[in-house]
Amino acid sequence: MVEVFVEGQWGFLDVRGRQVIDVGAFNGDSVIYFVTRGAGRVIAVEPHPKAYMEMLKNLELNNFLGRIIPVNIALGKGDYVELPVDVSLDYVIDKIYEGLFNRRSMTVKIRSITLNEFEPY
Repeated sequence: MVEVFVEGQWGFLDVRGRQVIDVGAFNGDSVIYFVTRGAGRVIAVEPHPKAYMEMLKNLELNNFLGRIIPVNIALGKGDYVELPVDVSLDYVIDKIYEGLFNRRSMTVKIRSITLNEFEPY
C-alpha cells in the first residue's frame, strides 16, 4: 500500500480511459489505484485463494466491487498450478521470490491458462 499510494509506484503510468490488467493483484491495492486514476476498465487477476479473498474484501470496503473485475485464476503454462495455503502470504511471497519455497506444506490446485487463452468478461 505504501509503495502504491504514498511512494507513487505507478505514478508514471497514464491509465486514463485505458484497460488495465493487473496480474498478481494480491490485495487489490494497485487496481484500486488504477480506478482512482481514471482507468476505463480494470481486471484484477489473483490466483492465491487467500489473497483473492482479501482483495474482494478490500474492493467491497472501498466500494469498488462493481468497477473492478476480480478473477481467481493463474496465468502461465499447464492446466494447474499448486499454491501453498497453510502458511502466511507474506512468508510464501518472500520465499517464492527468493526461490526457497518448500513444497511440503499443504497446497491447493488453481486452474492455469495462458495469456492468449485469457478472455475477461
